Amino acid sequence: MVQVLKSWFRWFIYFLFGSCLFEECNGIVRSTAKCGSVFITVSSLKGSYIELNWETDCRTNEIQPDTIALYNKDIRNKTQEDFILYAEIKAANHPNGFYRTRTSFNLTQWPTSWRYNSTSLKEYGPQNLSYWIVAYSDTDQIIDIQPLKLQPTWMSDNREKLQSYHLGSIVIPGTHDSGCYGGLRIIEDYVLTQDMPIWYQLVAGIRYLDLRVAYHQDEMFWVNHDFIKVRKIQIIYDQIKEFIRRSPGEIIIVDFHRFPFPSVWSRFLHEKFINYTLSQLGAYAFPKNGPRHSKGPVLEKIWSARKNIIFTYADKHYTAKYPELWDPIPQAWADTLNVDTLKKYLESSLHNKSEHAVFSALMAELTPRFIDIFTGTNTLRELANNVNSNVTKWVRDEWNRRVNIITSDYFLGNNLINVAIDINRNR
Repeated sequence: MVQVLKSWFRWFIYFLFGSCLFEECNGIVRSTAKCGSVFITVSSLKGSYIELNWETDCRTNEIQPDTIALYNKDIRNKTQEDFILYAEIKAANHPNGFYRTRTSFNLTQWPTSWRYNSTSLKEYGPQNLSYWIVAYSDTDQIIDIQPLKLQPTWMSDNREKLQSYHLGSIVIPGTHDSGCYGGLRIIEDYVLTQDMPIWYQLVAGIRYLDLRVAYHQDEMFWVNHDFIKVRKIQIIYDQIKEFIRRSPGEIIIVDFHRFPFPSVWSRFLHEKFINYTLSQLGAYAFPKNGPRHSKGPVLEKIWSARKNIIFTYADKHYTAKYPELWDPIPQAWADTLNVDTLKKYLESSLHNKSEHAVFSALMAELTPRFIDIFTGTNTLRELANNVNSNVTKWVRDEWNRRVNIITSDYFLGNNLINVAIDINRNR
């Protein structure tokens, strides 16, 4: 009963004062303070628990967060009976601005219009899920409130702003080993890098896919993690096609970055794979014909051509032969399990970026050692958990517009998609 009364009081306080804290009131625009801004992530650890994040960089004159809460709905717009309070904590007890709840992320909360093969009418713009984080001051004023949201149409949503920018100059959120998700039981802790299929990655806002392609004795092409096959690539192609059909204003970079099995690919295999890929997705391939810019085509040119995919290929012999294939993307990969070492390496890579590459990718993930696999330590989930919150801050606060492509493992564990959108929108 006390909890219900407290939530009612906060709801009342908001309507008296909260709407004037960060919006236009009586003709006066009040600036949004960074202090206390909030966002939600999903833990990379098993259990996929919802994580609360808030900004602790506060000045003495700023309203500082006192309480952080997680609800199932926007408390500003719903009646009290609709509320579920999942978690509530005192910010002072978590000085790093982070708290992992015991509420698991539920994929059934996904909007019906953006489920795979849904026949519902699609909805444009950000899609709010049923998880809302709120930061309250010590007087129960709402400092910030944000949902966990999907960004299925973020490029076309910001078309007017982005149309004149080159694809190699904007921030593009991506996933590492994008096709390595679900379905394995043998050493999955060191093979799987994502929780969600390609469809859900794209709907969430991912626009760069890192694929490692293999050819096995069943005469089928697979996505591999090194020598271990994970998923038939046809499944991934079907999901990409469905996304393009439903979201034709989005641009995707598909990077065929490695061919790990067999260890040496013959010309026959390359030609077979390229012809197979173009038969499936060639209608969407944006070619590299015509005058070129050092940072690639402007987005408006891609939109006008109605060709949504940039294919990049690890072997320049074939990029010279096929206009649908762009040159390999340099990936800055630190090959380390130390967060500080990773940051230093990525910063150095930003500073020494090749002037000849159209695109560049920062691989913001940690790598276990061979001994870790044998001892069962430093799993990919654990390493993603160690680095993901750091990567959000690095890109948001330090690297900003210097980043082109940024990838991660278990991407819902960071806020890179929304950070990238904000950076691109505010150029």
